[in-house]
Amino acid sequence: MKIRYIGSGTNPASYQEYPVTGVNALWQPEQVSDVSATRANSLMATGLFAADDDDVSIEGQIKVSASSSAEKISENTAILSGALRGGGLVEILTPGTFYINDTLWIDDGCRLVTGPKTWLKLAPGTNKKLIAYRPEAESWATVSVGWTAGNQATVTWTAHGRSAGDALVLQGANEPDWNDVYRVMSVADANTLVIGLREFVTAGPTGTITAKRCVRNTSVVANLDYDYANNPSAPASTDRHCMSAAFVADSDINVRVRNGYKYGLLVCGALNVRGSVGSDGVADILKIYGPSSDVSMLVSGISTDDCMSFQGKEPAAFIAYMPAWGPVRNCAVRDVDTYGSSGASSGGVVVYGDPDNELDNILVSGGSVNSRTRAGMAIKYGTGFSSGKIKKVTVEDIRLAPLATNYCFSVSANVDVLMLRRVVFLPDDDVTQLFRQESTSTIRLLIVEGVEFDEALWPSASTAAYMFNLNGVVNTVVFRNCSMRGRSSQARFLTVGTNGVRNIVFDGCDFENLSQLMIQNNAAVAPRISLINGTRLKSVTTGIDARGPCTVILDSSEFDTITNGVVRPNTNAITVEVHERACTFTGASAITCVAPGQAVPKSLTLPVDIGATGIIKSAGGLAYNTGAGRGTVAQNRAVTCNGTNWVQVDTPANVF
Repeated sequence: MKIRYIGSGTNPASYQEYPVTGVNALWQPEQVSDVSATRANSLMATGLFAADDDDVSIEGQIKVSASSSAEKISENTAILSGALRGGGLVEILTPGTFYINDTLWIDDGCRLVTGPKTWLKLAPGTNKKLIAYRPEAESWATVSVGWTAGNQATVTWTAHGRSAGDALVLQGANEPDWNDVYRVMSVADANTLVIGLREFVTAGPTGTITAKRCVRNTSVVANLDYDYANNPSAPASTDRHCMSAAFVADSDINVRVRNGYKYGLLVCGALNVRGSVGSDGVADILKIYGPSSDVSMLVSGISTDDCMSFQGKEPAAFIAYMPAWGPVRNCAVRDVDTYGSSGASSGGVVVYGDPDNELDNILVSGGSVNSRTRAGMAIKYGTGFSSGKIKKVTVEDIRLAPLATNYCFSVSANVDVLMLRRVVFLPDDDVTQLFRQESTSTIRLLIVEGVEFDEALWPSASTAAYMFNLNGVVNTVVFRNCSMRGRSSQARFLTVGTNGVRNIVFDGCDFENLSQLMIQNNAAVAPRISLINGTRLKSVTTGIDARGPCTVILDSSEFDTITNGVVRPNTNAITVEVHERACTFTGASAITCVAPGQAVPKSLTLPVDIGATGIIKSAGGLAYNTGAGRGTVAQNRAVTCNGTNWVQVDTPANVF
């Protein structure tokens, strides 16, 4: 390896055994010489020597240059491309910047490694991605697919060259679920193979079906500098991305990117891929396109657009960024540490739906999203789409901080199952809704577990604020082991919009110092609202503000200092049915009606003044009368209602 002396004066005599020709056998400042790798490492350890930036060895066999001359850059690119085509290990470990002027293509078995202070950088005017996988540059092969029954299909592909365990991508089917990434289960012959299906199907694909191979068993550990200031002219294609990880399986990717044009890392047509991506400044740090399955990435850094997103297919305006499209399944981002720095994004982390491609078992786990641009996280349709196939999304153990005028979490698309576990909301003071579901959204099941919010100064504005605003349709929402404390005069936990929620469950929750637990606004859908399993309300002005009909179930819960009632039929001419078992009421009226709102108590242990405003005589009514002077019914006695009168249970002659 060539090294140079960087000390001052002549080198100590101990280094005279490594002479430089014509310098009287002494090392002089900036003199360069070839020595063995072992001796070079020994000399560099002294701090008096460094590897020559103009000539750095790779695996002791090939050399790339840190020179910015056009000749050296072309040499670098040719050398690296040749080494990668041959497979095996290619390492550039010496600190420095090494320019390339074309894409480096990764093939089966390749391992590319740069040192922690070593950067691959695009030469000015290159306008291409730095790294991609060989199949992206290969043509699609026309194939036929046969299926009659079961979870396997036969692919006829002339001279396919595949083996059992390999992966491939199919495109072109009229049926979207067939446009996917597949594992090769077996090989019948040179032109026929069998793939495993990832979804239940009822018929084989139609249309012109094409296929591409996926490379396998690769590893990339690299620092990548797109140098966008000098490469601003890439066409609308994957060449705008720092790295395109398309058509890859069973591989690791760990990259750091900077000065990007579009995406830091694109993942597409991927199966069983693991790794990480960090950004010192790109538009999107990570984009996971379909078809992709079993992808798990760590994400960190700075973004000027979405920090990362999942998307089956782009609309026409952005389709050129995709080398393929299809479903996204079993994909995760973990240990997120991102900061969105401009206003172009839809959110820090975004799930984009489209009408054709399923997104299922999407996981966002751990870390912090500081989206000072839009929502912390968003679930929405891609631009121009009005429907989607978003199945299950799980978000857990993450902190979400939005732009001041936006939401920590925004949902405007349909979702089958949305799970939030131990999510921390970090709003600006004037954010009035932390989780907002738009009226365009339907959520079949929303589960919120272990979400805690404790901020006595929130909201700072004079208007009421809601932690959760369900403005669309929700079949069932479950709040389990959640807690909230806020500014008691303004903070509310939940509001239900006019589209309606069918079933609301508070399971083991704890609420204190709130204006309201929730408002029920829907006049058409009468939800079942359950407070169960030790749920506690303390110092809450109003529990359930019912402005639409509902059924309330109070079971094994505690209510302390509820000024306006645990259940408050309010304003509208609606009726609320209230059931109770094994609850305690301390300084809390169980039911307080505001005319013309009405209530029907349905428990013999529910403390109610049967003569109070809005408590109606409905056949089957049950109560524990707390009122005095109610006909001949004694105070503090269980009563039933026959539709005409309240009847004292232990003395049926006493009525009201």
